[in-house]
Parts: sequence; structure tokens; C-alpha cells
Amino acid sequence: MDRPGKNLVIFRDETEIPIQKGGINLYAPGYECTFGFDPAFDMLSASPTLNEASRSFCEALVTDGDILNSRDPFWAFNARNLLSALFIGGVFFWKSIHKRAGEFLPSDLPSLTDVILGMVDDMASARMKKGESTSRVSASLPGWWNLVPEEERDILRAIMLDAPLNTAGSLIAVVNSFTGGLSAFYSSGKCDLLFDPDTEENIFAFLPALNAATLNVLLRTARAAWGKNLRLAACGVSSWPRRSLDVLGSFWSETFSGDDGFLLLASNPHKELVSWYSGDCAWGNALTASASSFFRKSVEETTGNPDGRLTALSVEAPELCDDYSFLRLSEEGWSLGSIKEELVDEMQGRGHVLLRPADCGQSEEIRSLRAIFEGRQGPVFSYQNGEETFIVHPHSEENGSEEEPFDELGFFGIIEELERERDVSLSYPGDCPDSQEKDEKGERQPGDTEDETSET
Repeated sequence: MDRPGKNLVIFRDETEIPIQKGGINLYAPGYECTFGFDPAFDMLSASPTLNEASRSFCEALVTDGDILNSRDPFWAFNARNLLSALFIGGVFFWKSIHKRAGEFLPSDLPSLTDVILGMVDDMASARMKKGESTSRVSASLPGWWNLVPEEERDILRAIMLDAPLNTAGSLIAVVNSFTGGLSAFYSSGKCDLLFDPDTEENIFAFLPALNAATLNVLLRTARAAWGKNLRLAACGVSSWPRRSLDVLGSFWSETFSGDDGFLLLASNPHKELVSWYSGDCAWGNALTASASSFFRKSVEETTGNPDGRLTALSVEAPELCDDYSFLRLSEEGWSLGSIKEELVDEMQGRGHVLLRPADCGQSEEIRSLRAIFEGRQGPVFSYQNGEETFIVHPHSEENGSEEEPFDELGFFGIIEELERERDVSLSYPGDCPDSQEKDEKGERQPGDTEDETSET
């Protein structure tokens, strides 16, 4: 990659990345020192207009390929329209949240992506509450509804709130199929830009910490933020998962012309890779059997030499290259290239980065819940005497302990108290007293037949 620009490096093995003097900007969810990633905020910050940011975000989640390859493009197209309207509405909603927060932002402020995806759930809830009614008066609108521009509100009404219930439900399912792969990998809380258009920092993304959907959004966010300055290096591609390779191939065909700004490193160029890559290829002296076979085949196809040797060059095969040279095949033909010796020597003297899984721990909420639930143990066994079943707790007198029994009220007693205190009707599994009383009185149960009822 000779032209200047900003580098996005996708790597699969830590040993592929030498230690940098200033450290690296790492994106590796679940690992220490990783940057956050809010794709909606990154695209908004890099776009000239709000509509352009919305288009970039929605096309990253629902690609043109998704629409063209769909059996019924209607659903994918409307999913993109719904996300587009919610992106614009989400920006206004997020703006309102920031204004209300004032100068000192709370630590739990959500990311823009989290706000937008949460609004998808709000729309689903609003449509469910409306039910089968077609009246706009009966619609239960989300709290942020009046913050959304009128044009976007009209779109949301047309494709969700005023649509038949089964159509709206199907659309939400399609939207979730496009956004679900991203849900565990973006930052739920507000974070700094990953692709800052005003800095010269490179980004290193750890592929094993991502899935194919997140890789797709990451690549398209880089393109939206950096534009023609984007330079992409994909390392260790021979061991990439198939779906990640497909994502890389689609992005390469849409973004790059040849290998300008694109570097692909692979030890075994298998057929999935060769099927879409048509840029320059180079071979060094550290060949695998697969790479050597690919070289000989390329020589035979381009020169007609059946022995797979470049007789027109001073070095006829990659095995004869030294540590600083390589053989290259481009549109102009075969050539012998070289790398500066001092650069190679410097890289060989460096160590490599070391990634450590982050110790995320547990939130204060979970710790407090565990203190409640683990502090009082439930029954551990039961025994039956005739038709009566007895539940014995480890602290009961029958079990040789002087501690108080588990609870005098019992489970159903607790439920009854909650119903009285909160005036809430709760349902729970298992046999309940009401159903047993009806059984004893001879009232017909759902599973009874006509004969059984009359005999009772």
C-alpha cells in the first residue's frame, strides 16, 4: 500500500502485530484496553449531512446485497426504511438527552446506536399495545415521539403503527435479524469515536473477538469516516471463517479498484479467496505447499511455462528469493520486488502485542441480587406420607437444625400477600388452591370428558 492514508488492520493472531512505539488503537470487544464502538455516532460525525449519515448507517446494517439476494426484497427494503427513520429520530432524541443532562454527562448515558436499537423495541411495543385497532386515537405512542421530525413520523406510521399487526410483527422480526448480530459488540454506553476523521491514528481490529455482522459494520464505518483515505490490511486470511471472508470479498469489490489501498496476507490461497480477489499477488521464500502450487499454476497460466518457473527473471521461483525480495504478478506482468532491509530487521527485533481478556466482573445490581437470592436457600428435598407431601428445609427441626423454617407463609402465601399489597393479579405454574377446590366440587376441568363429569 504505497499511497498515504489511514490504516485499518484486521488481524487474527497476536504475533502478526509487532509492538508499536505509541501503542495501538485496539478494537477487541471483551479484551483489555479495547476502544468502544458506536457505529451510529462514528457515521454521524463523519458525514456532511444527517441524511447521509442515516443512509450510511442503514446500508451498513441492511446492505444492497441483502436486498438483491432476498427472496422478497420488500421486507429488507422496509427494514432499511424503518432504521433510517429511527436513525434521524434517534439523533434528535439523543440531542434532547444531552441537553437535559447539562454540562456534566451521567456515566450511564447510552450510545447513539443503543438509543436507535432501543427505539426499534419501542415501536414494536407501541404497535402491540394498539392491537388490531385501526384508529390513530388508540395508538400508544413512545415518549420520544414528538421529538422526531414530522417526515420520519409519517414513515413510522405508514410502515409500523398503521400497518396490520402481523405485517408490523414480521417487519420487526426482519429488522432484528439484521441488527441482532451487532447487539453484543457495539458499546451500549456513550464512548469516544473509534474512527476519528480528525486524527491520524490507525485502528487494529482483532477478528476472533468479532462476528461477520460486526466486521461488516466495522468496514463500512471505516469507509464512511475515512473515505478515500482508507487503507485496509487483512492478515492471516487463510484461517478466516467463511462468512468473514464473504464479508471481506463483498466490501473489497464495492470499495477498491484492484489492490490500491488494500493488502491481503495469506499463506494458503484457497478457492474462496481466489474466487473474488483479482488484484496483484506476491510470493516470498516462506512458502506453504498450497502457495507453491498456486504460484506454479499462475506462472503456467500467464507465461505458458509448464514447469512453473520464471525463466525471464533473474530469480525464477520464490524459493530462490532472499529474506528481502519477492516475486510479484500484476497487470503489467511478472516482476521482482524488494523490501528495505532496515525495515525488515527492525520488525524482526520487535516483540508482538499481547491481548488479555478483560475482567468485566459483575454490576452492582447483580451483586445485590445475588446477596438476596443466595442469602436464603430454598427446600432441598421432599418426602411423601400417604397423600400428603412434606418439604424439608436444611434449617428445619426435622433436619436436625435449630434455625427457623424457610418461610411460614410458603410460596403461595407470599403470592397472595403481594396481590393484596399491590392489587396485582399474578399467574404462576403448578397446581393452585382454586383449581384444587373446583376439582373437589366436581366442576368440569378442561381435560375432562362429558362422561367423567356426569359421573362425578
